[in-house]
Amino acid sequence: MPLGGKGCLGELYILKKQNRNLRVLLSIGGWSYRADLTSAFATREGRNEFARSAVELVKTHWLDGLDVDWEYPENAEQAQQYVEVLKLIRQGLNELALQSHLPTSFFDLTVAVPAGAAQREVLDIPAMSKHLTFWNLMSYDLSGAWYPVVAHHANLFGGADNVTNAVNHYITHGVPHDRLVLGMPLYGRSFAKTQGLNHKFKGTLPGRFEQGVHDLKELPIPGTTEMVDRRQVAAFCKGPDFFVTYDNAETFRSKAVFAKEHNLGGGMWWEASGDRPGRLSGISAFVDEFGCGALKPNWINPH
Repeated sequence: MPLGGKGCLGELYILKKQNRNLRVLLSIGGWSYRADLTSAFATREGRNEFARSAVELVKTHWLDGLDVDWEYPENAEQAQQYVEVLKLIRQGLNELALQSHLPTSFFDLTVAVPAGAAQREVLDIPAMSKHLTFWNLMSYDLSGAWYPVVAHHANLFGGADNVTNAVNHYITHGVPHDRLVLGMPLYGRSFAKTQGLNHKFKGTLPGRFEQGVHDLKELPIPGTTEMVDRRQVAAFCKGPDFFVTYDNAETFRSKAVFAKEHNLGGGMWWEASGDRPGRLSGISAFVDEFGCGALKPNWINPH
């Protein structure tokens, strides 16, 4: 990227120059592009080209690394394709570091990984871990419109599945505690025509951007009162025939305490624009409780 480049990447580069500890990674994939990654990773040529072009983006735009978000490998063959892609990207990033007179560990390579039991069981975690800087655990969407009954979608404890189970799964399969990052939602999921938690439902409430999904800053639903399920560690609001599950400042602080007690690597959120302002901010609540870890310099043009 030419210095003074335009657009979001240009603005981020300016911020990087102002704060030399601000590291910017490009995340590739996500739910909306799941079919594209599945197709690209299916062949050796596709994997090679994906890795080559991804590393080229880092070089061109003075990025500090890459995040890969494949949602989700469905079998052992795809799990090994994922490992191969990560290996190729890591090799490319290490080569770029050497060419740039930087330590080979300078560029970060991360993945966004599922919390749900069915999806996380497929991954070859030990093989992936050899190539990764840290793991972003998407510890949300444990329930939703596809679920048989109303349940919290990011509960720390209890329920049919929970965040603690997901954290323990990755750690027992070889992910170091301090390389596992706890993901948290800045949105809620709604259930309609229901009596509430653990009851059946029919449909969801309209959302601003997606059916059944509501930014934290728009919750609780007008006319309802925000409450906290302290047993499962989840916030919620409910009306006569609907229920919305989410996190708030109190549950974010509880998750920060959990992260510290388990020596996790920090927190991440999907996504920042959904947060509440000021003292009700979920991000601020977590950071204030968790604190700040070691800082690492970013990559900018030295000339």
